[in-house]
Amino acid sequence: MKTIELKVDGLCCSDCAIKVENVLKATRGVTDIKTLITSEKAVITYDEADVNTDEIIKKIEGIGHKAQIISNFKFQILNFNSENLADTLRFVFIIAIGIIALGEIGLEYFGLLKRGIEIIPLPVTILAILIGGYPIFKKAFLGVLNKQINVDLMMSVGIIGAAAIGEFKSSMLIVFFMSIAHYLEEFTVTRSRQAIKELIKLSPKTARIKLNGREIEVETKELKAGDIVVVRPGEKIPVDGVILTGSSSVDQSPITGESIPVEKGIGNDVFAATLNRSGYLEIKTTKVGKDTTLGKIIKLVEEAEAHKAPVQKFADSFTTYFLPSALSFALITYLISGKAIYAIAVLVAACPCAVGLATPLSVIASVGSSAKKGFLIKGGLYLEALAKVDCVVMDKTGTLTFGKPLVTDILVVSSQQSAVSKEDILRLAASIEKHSEHAIASAIIERAEKEGISIPEPEGFKYLIGRGI
Repeated sequence: MKTIELKVDGLCCSDCAIKVENVLKATRGVTDIKTLITSEKAVITYDEADVNTDEIIKKIEGIGHKAQIISNFKFQILNFNSENLADTLRFVFIIAIGIIALGEIGLEYFGLLKRGIEIIPLPVTILAILIGGYPIFKKAFLGVLNKQINVDLMMSVGIIGAAAIGEFKSSMLIVFFMSIAHYLEEFTVTRSRQAIKELIKLSPKTARIKLNGREIEVETKELKAGDIVVVRPGEKIPVDGVILTGSSSVDQSPITGESIPVEKGIGNDVFAATLNRSGYLEIKTTKVGKDTTLGKIIKLVEEAEAHKAPVQKFADSFTTYFLPSALSFALITYLISGKAIYAIAVLVAACPCAVGLATPLSVIASVGSSAKKGFLIKGGLYLEALAKVDCVVMDKTGTLTFGKPLVTDILVVSSQQSAVSKEDILRLAASIEKHSEHAIASAIIERAEKEGISIPEPEGFKYLIGRGI
């Protein structure tokens, strides 16, 4: 068995994911398939004796998606190109025509416009149907070629049917509402992708390595295990590794959630994307790219949607069997009534978008939104299980905080309490910590400034890593 990751262009909605899954499940030799909308990827496990990579890619391209093997650890950021511009212009045009059409219907209903008067010329309405319906027709056609009945096929029958009996306005409004549905779906997925982009940005793009006594700057993707990486104060650590030289205070909050920097010295482990706060470090690289702790977190967020909740599995199954049933009911309605408009109404009303599309979308949006706030949810299965949770136990301190220390109380420990005041203690503490970059020092200085205390300059200052001031 072999597992590959494919970049699948246009994998931007749950309906697309279902189509890719269905076509690959029907391919001999494919044993497992995970479609990841948020990263536009498909993770496929297959038997090389029955099928090869080229055949799998050909199957995916047969339903209208371009596919290629992902060789490097990187996240593809969607760029605004000519295709995006064309989609945007198409959407704006359809929305404008649709709003005018709805306004026309409203004015007729309230008697403010005589029936039969068309605000939108017929050629413009037909143009809107053709331009706005093109993506819908294309997906429906590709589905038929692959023996799949999808939502786009149902809507295509409705659009073409309404136009065929002269209900051009109704046909255009079907296109209008489908365009809005696709836009909202893509908007939700794009917002969820931001969570992965934010995680990617945590890691520095370049690093300095020590080679033959010289420091050389390289891109982080060129690093390998065994490289000696140099990190100066204020810089992010680009790899997982072990400190060989130096000591420092390291902010590990992006990885561990701990708000207080951790003192690190020779022999201690450090993680990629953490911040070196104070000292010079030489680090021996042990893990790079997708093998780092950060890389595993990113992979976890990417693959979260693959762990489907029972309600998601039901929605997928429901859509698979419901679509053919809806087409059958529409046909029966036409045969009984003899009126095509009734059959079209059945198709539009029976569209299972709310069940088949909204369920996975809500999971994707929830996982993505949670990742931005620091919560890593493994998938819909665990998200649904949260509804039954009535008690949460945290396994370490310093994670459920505002992210920085705060002075809450000042206690005077003395048998002669009149000898020294709380204000004097705070003034002396702030003076001692005045030149320190530690998080606790910042909290003490902030409290002193808040109370309007003048902080005297210390006569001398020396910071000993791991020991204090």
